[in-house]
Amino acid sequence: MGSVFNRGTRHKPLWYAKYRDLDGRWKMVPTRQSTKEQARKYVEQVESRLARGNVGIPEPTPEDVKRDRMTVDELAKIFLADYSSPRLKDAARYRKAVGFTLHHLTGSLGYMRVADVGRLELARLRDEKLAAGLSKATVKLVLAYASRMWNWARAEGLIMVSNPVALVDKPSVAGQAMDFNFLALDEADRLLSYACASQPTEYPAYATALYTGLRMGELWGLRWADCDLDRGLLTVRRSYRMAPKSGKPRAVPINPALLPILRQWRNACPVSDEALVFPTARGYMRQKDRDYGFKDALAGAECHPIGFHGLRHTFASHFMMSGGNILTLQKLLGHSSVAVTMKYAHLAPDFMRDEIGRLRFQRPSAMVADLAERMAGTR
Repeated sequence: MGSVFNRGTRHKPLWYAKYRDLDGRWKMVPTRQSTKEQARKYVEQVESRLARGNVGIPEPTPEDVKRDRMTVDELAKIFLADYSSPRLKDAARYRKAVGFTLHHLTGSLGYMRVADVGRLELARLRDEKLAAGLSKATVKLVLAYASRMWNWARAEGLIMVSNPVALVDKPSVAGQAMDFNFLALDEADRLLSYACASQPTEYPAYATALYTGLRMGELWGLRWADCDLDRGLLTVRRSYRMAPKSGKPRAVPINPALLPILRQWRNACPVSDEALVFPTARGYMRQKDRDYGFKDALAGAECHPIGFHGLRHTFASHFMMSGGNILTLQKLLGHSSVAVTMKYAHLAPDFMRDEIGRLRFQRPSAMVADLAERMAGTR
């Protein structure tokens, strides 16, 4: 009866098989399997061949050789070209974003064979990137994409080794969720006043962003058919031409201060084939992360620099500072989990005070009076 044993380490196992060959001698060979269970199945296959009078270990196929020699850089190129998932709204954009992030991995470990990359190599990469100034969130994303690449390649049969990223401690980003940039109330007021006077075609977009908290893609993908100005309701159905980030449409009430702005803009809005609310001057859909004069508007209004997404943070932050409910904010922002929205909770000055005040164990006035009398009687 053959057996298996590990000649590597716990974090980087090298499973070997030991069996008695046709000549009666014991042989010990590498199984090239990533788990003990797979190595045992390999031994069973070897013994099955021996029982039929065949050589126990078959010659490696060209595919086996290719798997053993594949480098991290080669695997990354295959992953970026072929990876797909029904959950992806835009596979091409996803691959582009992943490729931009994975260059931190391939730039350091791309020359290595996939089978040779283990916990120590990835932990060293993590520490080097953090020491070089890369943020914890970015390093964590690099490891997350690398993990997905390894799991996908294993499922596709491109590699046989297990995922080494699972053994690596990821950087903690706890406590960084509160680090976001937003405008003060007077800055938001100055921005709208400046844009109304100097950028009349951008003013409605800034106002809608500040009064609704919509993401950039949701703003640029908004159609007039989604705007029920009579009922005062916006329906967020898409981000650009895709589904919104949550994958589900949501309804957002229109602030009374925003209604007259949108009514006037509907008459002045450039004509577009898709009936966009905020098209370019030529009627095309706006592009992701293009400036469209936003930095100039901030400078002209004497506001501190923020990205366009900061208008969403401004809406959410002042909503909470005005006494808004965190669960309501979750629905307005379209967050799939309230845990994401909780980064704004600390801005509510009376949030925890109001909540802790709900807890009562006894009748406050009568019991306090009784206690005071009893205490006086003991003196």
